[in-house]
Amino acid sequence: ATLALSHGAHPSALAPPGGLHYASPGPPAEGGAAGAGARLVVLDGPNIAFKHGGTAVVGHSGRLEARFSVNGILVAAAFFAGKGYRAVVFVQEQTAERSPEVAAMVRGGVAVAVPGGEY
Repeated sequence: ATLALSHGAHPSALAPPGGLHYASPGPPAEGGAAGAGARLVVLDGPNIAFKHGGTAVVGHSGRLEARFSVNGILVAAAFFAGKGYRAVVFVQEQTAERSPEVAAMVRGGVAVAVPGGEY
């Protein structure tokens, strides 16, 4: 199944049933449902976003520019959560401040914003 986030949609729209918040880490839950005993998976949000976004030719110069894909972060988090893991995505605070979609992910508990110097 392909997951897509339409423009303006809330990032939690791709969260699996029960959301992406779970209690303490532990072994994967039976049947792929994440729960209190779910193991922790830490995801590097920007790395995932740039890899998923790929590159695009910009302007007449033909310069390649990396694209940041918020949808890529959501797909990765939903993948691991669907496998029964507690998925936590880290993003830089400045990214959350500049992107309404990433800020919504932080507010919705899909991502955690960390100071840029600590990243």
